[in-house]
Amino acid sequence: MTNELKGPSVPLLSVCLFVFLLTCLSFSWMPLPSFGDTLDRNFYGFLFGGFFGVVALARFEYVDAIRRASRRARDWEFMSGRSVARLITLTGWVLSVWHAISWVRELTRG
Repeated sequence: MTNELKGPSVPLLSVCLFVFLLTCLSFSWMPLPSFGDTLDRNFYGFLFGGFFGVVALARFEYVDAIRRASRRARDWEFMSGRSVARLITLTGWVLSVWHAISWVRELTRG
């Protein structure tokens, strides 16, 4: 058993960033197939940023809390990993609100 200090979970931070990128890409590209007239790229953007981004942040926070409780955690010197994950997720969540508004506008345009 080692007593090394561990930094923020880079794979989980990468998942947060990947979900954020999918949210951004959903403005111009549809990552999944359309399953009818009601699902479009704005639905997927809302789903990625509003749901999967929050789930990824929750998992990151859980692992980070366990590392901090074990007193084997250290942060990066230039910024906090938690702050980066929260900023990425918050930005993705704001973009998902825009996706939701656009999705509802398309549904009611009828």
